[in-house]
Amino acid sequence: MSTTPIDPSLPGVRITPRSLLCGPESPEERLAWRRIVRATKRAHKHGTRIHTATARLIAAAVHSGPDSPLQRFATTGHVGDGAEAELQALPHGSIPEPWRRALADYLRTASAAEEAGDGRA
Repeated sequence: MSTTPIDPSLPGVRITPRSLLCGPESPEERLAWRRIVRATKRAHKHGTRIHTATARLIAAAVHSGPDSPLQRFATTGHVGDGAEAELQALPHGSIPEPWRRALADYLRTASAAEEAGDGRA
């Protein structure tokens, strides 16, 4: 089961794939869940991308296992090769669609920024 530590501003907070399907179980998961919901709604409303911390929260919840591209992004904040492919490979319905779209947009724009070397990832 995925229990990647996430977001330095929420020390020790972990979110699991089960909480994606059944809802958050602990107060820490509820806090992370609310942050993701608010951030994805705000990004959609304003036509912007989610912040890195939110993208890392989502990646921590949905990665396919230790040392996967999304798990590495969740722990380091660096978008490496394969992160977008890993997200696309997730079965539909395994992650709320607004979260999937927001993370995909983040990964796409962060990858482009890293490739351009502009440091805005």
